[in-house]
Amino acid sequence: MLYCEEKKAQVREAMRKAGLRELNFRFDFEGSKVVFDVVSRDGRLAHIQRQNQLENGLAFASKRARQLSA
Repeated sequence: MLYCEEKKAQVREAMRKAGLRELNFRFDFEGSKVVFDVVSRDGRLAHIQRQNQLENGLAFASKRARQLSA
């Protein structure tokens, strides 16, 4: 981020010659927002998959134990 009080046109020209482009922006005073949280989503999906695998494994083990005891 660059702030320039004076000679803005010259700064813009120097930036353009250096291959940089100006990006207009404005400040948002509403606070931070999560737009898209990939890490948490992927973490939740991995947790659900582990839980399903665990439940399937326990169900299989329980069924197998009943078969062996019969």
